[in-house]
Amino acid sequence: MRLTALLLVAVFLVLGVLVFWRPTRQSGEAAAASPASPASPAAAAGAAPRAESLDLAAPEVLSRGELSERRESALGALDPAAPPEGPAPLATARLAIDHETSNDELRKHAMDLALLAEDRILAAEYLRFREEADGSDARTSELVRSMIELAALVPDGEMRGDIWKALEGCRDPALVEPLIECLLHDGESVARGEAAETLGAFVADKRVRDALQLAADTDPSPDVRKEARGSLDG
Repeated sequence: MRLTALLLVAVFLVLGVLVFWRPTRQSGEAAAASPASPASPAAAAGAAPRAESLDLAAPEVLSRGELSERRESALGALDPAAPPEGPAPLATARLAIDHETSNDELRKHAMDLALLAEDRILAAEYLRFREEADGSDARTSELVRSMIELAALVPDGEMRGDIWKALEGCRDPALVEPLIECLLHDGESVARGEAAETLGAFVADKRVRDALQLAADTDPSPDVRKEARGSLDG
């Protein structure tokens, strides 16, 4: 009886193990055999709006487009045509002039103390090729005085030369003294040369002839000596 009871217990234990172990094994085998499942439709549907809302390319395209439009607009605002007898059109952050700018506006720019010296000089350079309606020189006495004052302030010899060049042909007597001073004492040959050339309009004045002759004989720069002799010869 005892042996029979032990056998029955053993049978029940074996059957219990088989019952619980078989479903667990089948479940593990099914999980191992099945490939990785794709994202659920619900998850994909939820991710789609997020991807569409993050259009990373849009800001970059818009930025480039805006920059391109601004550049084209800026280039289109510049008049590429040069005046028939004058310097190329000028466009800076403070000043924009071309051959259609009126004499009054050019004089205003040339005498505007708030503008850069380069801008003022170039405005005066445009006036070198202009006349008033009555045929008189567009470079008025007021403008000449303003340019003389500017020449005394700028430290660059080339800029001083540009000022005297802008006043070339002008016969305002106020120019005589500062031009002689520059011709005989300026340390930059480019300024002395332009002064010598502009003094050609006053060669009838003995003071001018004497200064030009002295420069033609003694100036250390061959270019200045040449300009001085040219003005003396008329």
